[in-house]
Amino acid sequence: MEERAQLETHVGQLLESLKQLQMERDQYAETLKGESAMWQQRVQQMAEQVHTLKEEKEHRESQVQELEASLAELRSQTEEPPPPQPPAGPSEVEERLQGEVEQLQKELEKLTGPGTGQREPEPPEPGAGGAAAGAGAGRRALE
Repeated sequence: MEERAQLETHVGQLLESLKQLQMERDQYAETLKGESAMWQQRVQQMAEQVHTLKEEKEHRESQVQELEASLAELRSQTEEPPPPQPPAGPSEVEERLQGEVEQLQKELEKLTGPGTGQREPEPPEPGAGGAAAGAGAGRRALE
């Protein structure tokens, strides 16, 4: 009998241990489910962040390409050849005007020279333009 009592006691202890282990197993399974859900959520968030970062990267790369194109265009605009240097001597127009000035000075000297008195200005020649017509008005002002 004693042996049977010992066996029953031992079976009772084993059943208690079994129940305890089953409870621990169930708690561990619940903890794992919770952690698994948390990690799945974290993985999902990270996947979304990776996707967002990829889109931002593509957008930034596009912006960089646009800026590089704009920079190249601006550089090409600023690198245009400089305007031609003016000639070392007077231009044709300047020489012509200088000649007209000298001619008008000679005419002025003739008109204002000694013993000339007051004279009526000579009418401008037909077809003479610009400077000659202006010279006639200048002569009148000087007389």
